[in-house]
Amino acid sequence: MPLTLAIHPITEIRFAERFLLDGTVVFVDIDELRRLVLEDSAIASVDFQIARPGESCRAGPVFDIVEPRAKSPGGSPDWPGILGAPETAGHGTTHVLEGAAVTVLREQSPGESRGATGYVLEMSGEAGDVYVTDMRLLHSPGPTRIPDEVVNAMARQPTDLADARLPLLIGACESGMKALLQTERAEVFFYAANGHGGWEAVIANLVAPGAAVLVPGTGHFSDGWAEQVEAYGGVAVRTPYREGFPIDPAAVEAALRDDTAHRIGAVFVVHTDTASSTTCDLVALRAAIDAARHPALFVVDVVASLAAAPFAMDALGIDVVIGASQKGLMVHPGLAFVAADERALAFARANPTPRFYWDWQRRQSPLSYRKFCGTPPLAHLAGLEAALALIAHEGLDEVHARHARLARAVQAAVTSWSEGGALRLFTQVPAARAVSVTAIEVAPGIDPEAVRTVARERFQVAVAGGLGPLAGRVFRIGHMGDVNEAMVLGCLAGVEAALHVEGVACGRNGVDAAIAALVEAAR
Repeated sequence: MPLTLAIHPITEIRFAERFLLDGTVVFVDIDELRRLVLEDSAIASVDFQIARPGESCRAGPVFDIVEPRAKSPGGSPDWPGILGAPETAGHGTTHVLEGAAVTVLREQSPGESRGATGYVLEMSGEAGDVYVTDMRLLHSPGPTRIPDEVVNAMARQPTDLADARLPLLIGACESGMKALLQTERAEVFFYAANGHGGWEAVIANLVAPGAAVLVPGTGHFSDGWAEQVEAYGGVAVRTPYREGFPIDPAAVEAALRDDTAHRIGAVFVVHTDTASSTTCDLVALRAAIDAARHPALFVVDVVASLAAAPFAMDALGIDVVIGASQKGLMVHPGLAFVAADERALAFARANPTPRFYWDWQRRQSPLSYRKFCGTPPLAHLAGLEAALALIAHEGLDEVHARHARLARAVQAAVTSWSEGGALRLFTQVPAARAVSVTAIEVAPGIDPEAVRTVARERFQVAVAGGLGPLAGRVFRIGHMGDVNEAMVLGCLAGVEAALHVEGVACGRNGVDAAIAALVEAAR
């Protein structure tokens, strides 16, 4: 049988939910609706009758109830599935329901009254749309917030490939990247790809079938890079990974010393592992390679560290660098780059492995069509040019100082939250904590995905979850790229509110601790 729900009067709303029906947003006593549906198994659908204050009800859509009416592990009944909705519908989850949308909005403030005839809010939009404010704070560690200057640059109309401005654009991106990488001896190659495409470009040029590379353990992303090496027929020699700790330079030196036949052609290092938020010591790793007296190339992934942490390719003796656009470079995902010095280029020329799109030698050309093995990704190049100009205008030293300052604020907040015993900073070595992202480990029994959902849907703050072996164990706050003090404080406030909504035992002074860290930095 159908349940007809007249959305008036509403006298008490504990958790309100927003229904966008025919351009009207209605607040419903969802607890009462849940109780009615769960208690009466004969109810097969909900027929919403919508009324504005002082008006008669008008017919709304009918939503079917989907069995079963399950119970959660804690014993409390879950909201039954509705056609088009996920199996479970916790607070903060957005549900699309046959031409309408439902999402938890907020709690009623103490003493707040909706009035005897209910509460209806007029909003623009078509039926079925989900209203999301433009003020949602994006604090994932990629993609990151994009400055307006970059957005506008990427929105320009493309040029034809014979336009005299095109080589100027490409040249500006190449020279800007060299300045950012602090290299005078490397050649820069751009690819229409993400960071994994950058990895593949390096593997295709440097790793012949059966050849070995050393991949020191950093967690999820070193494992992923090693798997791509093996997919190409290469041999990935791994050093052990210890959770919460950076790469051990002694283990790298020992592995290279053991390679007396010099079968290892390169050392593939992830500078900052985005999954664990742990940064390794490149100076120490360069010293370890030198101490082993090994000729291996030094290859570094800077996807999650470039334009956030100090980095100098030539000074560090790095032969190849890989990066991507969607993090500290503040550009939409889809552009990868590789910078390779002459030693690496010569190594690649000696590699007989067939390749085409990724081939560095083929791309070494003054012709834009050859540089990109086809049509250049014009919008991404325009965005990168604008982003590099913003970084140069701020000054690279100040960019690095800003990221360090904001990272200390986030870490101070998490340290305060950890006083409740349910959270902790995942990276155990303070000097190895990334300036671009912070992973927060939760105690067993706490669902970090629920915290993320509440933060995003109720408090308009988007943070990231765990990856690989850390899925379900951590959530991550990104603080890189186009971000400042106010944004970070807003993010921390939203996350802290979500922790309290979810009942996570945590210290209540996280935002205050972050403010104190920022004030100290300003002195």
